[in-house]
Amino acid sequence: MRLSFVMLATVGVATTVAAQSNSIPSQSLSLDESIQMAVEHNFDVQIERYNPRWRLYDLRGAYAGYDPTFSVSGQHDFSLSGGGLDPVTKLPSPASQSDDNNFRSGVTGGLLPWGTTYNLSGNIQETYGFSPTSRGTNAFFDDTRGGASIGLTQPLLKNFWIDGTRLSISVAEIRLKW
Repeated sequence: MRLSFVMLATVGVATTVAAQSNSIPSQSLSLDESIQMAVEHNFDVQIERYNPRWRLYDLRGAYAGYDPTFSVSGQHDFSLSGGGLDPVTKLPSPASQSDDNNFRSGVTGGLLPWGTTYNLSGNIQETYGFSPTSRGTNAFFDDTRGGASIGLTQPLLKNFWIDGTRLSISVAEIRLKW
């Protein structure tokens, strides 16, 4: 019985092994086709394809050191003081009121290619309202002022040959060519 069981198991294993096919379908490739397939499935090569784009973005970002900065601001102040009683004459004094508007704007350049920095700015201010006079009446006033300024700074020897911005641009250009 034992012998028949071993024989039956051997026949079963032999038929199972014979039924399985271990052959892998073959495909003939040329050397160029195999290299192309290897390049397409290599993640390092796919990542390296993006490096020139990143280097170009680095180069464009390096030129940001020459970009100017624009600023603008405004302010409004209001003041109202109630009337009162004049301690000397014991007469009522009128109230006073004033409005103040102030606007400023400017353009500041970080750096020009030869090391010069610049600053252009302007402001305008208007103050108006009324205030009491010594006769007990209100005097109206309106005062307007404005100004503009230009500032240029050229260091004589600082950053004479190269500065941080020019160095960043040079490095970015070399990386892009590489």
